[in-house]
Amino acid sequence: MVRELEVVAPKGAKTAEVVVTGAYNLPQQWVFHVAGPVWKDAKAAECDELLAQSYRGCLEEAQRRGLKSLAFPSLSTGVFSFPLDRAAPIAVETAIRFLNENPQTSLEKVIFAMFGGTEFHYFQKAFQKCEATL
Repeated sequence: MVRELEVVAPKGAKTAEVVVTGAYNLPQQWVFHVAGPVWKDAKAAECDELLAQSYRGCLEEAQRRGLKSLAFPSLSTGVFSFPLDRAAPIAVETAIRFLNENPQTSLEKVIFAMFGGTEFHYFQKAFQKCEATL
């Protein structure tokens, strides 16, 4: 996968740019690689938009490929230090907006994979807020 990634994107990718490789020994067909934004307090609005673009780009690519499901980790909230309380609502709202705006999409399921209870808490809160507005 690393070799393919080096061929597909030899100079890396821009923030929010989606690069796709085969999944090799993973059970999925494809792996979508996306570099989310590095958090900067002074540029919060720009970071928010880049994070939304990162999720949206993956959703659009999944639709182009006719995929039925797509799983995400919490983008940019690890070493890139994007605050979870901002990132979770952006992720959830972007996915819901995409599905609502594309009713004919092949996507039937969007999964957010959590690495711990803190992530789960913020994503659950974001889902509950979205549910209340639907």
